[in-house]
Amino acid sequence: MSVEQILSEKYARALLSSAREQGNEEEVLAGMDLAAGVFGRGEARALLLNPLVGADKKIFIVKAILEKRVTPLTLSFLRLLIEKRRGVLITGIAAAYRAAWEQVQGRRNARMTSAIPITPEQSRKLREQLSKLCGTEVELQQVVDKDLGAGGRIEMGNLLWDGTIKNRLAQLRRAMLTGN
Repeated sequence: MSVEQILSEKYARALLSSAREQGNEEEVLAGMDLAAGVFGRGEARALLLNPLVGADKKIFIVKAILEKRVTPLTLSFLRLLIEKRRGVLITGIAAAYRAAWEQVQGRRNARMTSAIPITPEQSRKLREQLSKLCGTEVELQQVVDKDLGAGGRIEMGNLLWDGTIKNRLAQLRRAMLTGN
């Protein structure tokens, strides 16, 4: 786990704790998703990461864009991130917050990426197996990526099960290059 992931999870847990105290966990979730969507890519992300732009100006821009769309808690949290020069973590914190919130709610999300679509029956069985493994309800999102060749990859929080041909070939190539 990277330092950014560890920090993101710590910030997310602290934010969730504050949101639970105020009873607005879902509103904060929506606000963090929105902030991640706006400031997680493109020019807006570049602005937050630009060391030549002062914190006051960054906070002014975030406030102008989000003030009427997010909770005061979310806005003050974003201000804190900017002041601490942690704007790069917004998307990671939003994802970690969602995962922590889902865990509190007694459910988890998983993403199944495969080279071809899986059938509804396969999807149902996979959801059941993952639910058994986690001890909680699992919602499954399906993604098709023909570049995988064959097989599938399941991502759930920090867990990854990769049974794709693409991954197997990469493992074989590494083994051949290192002589293992």
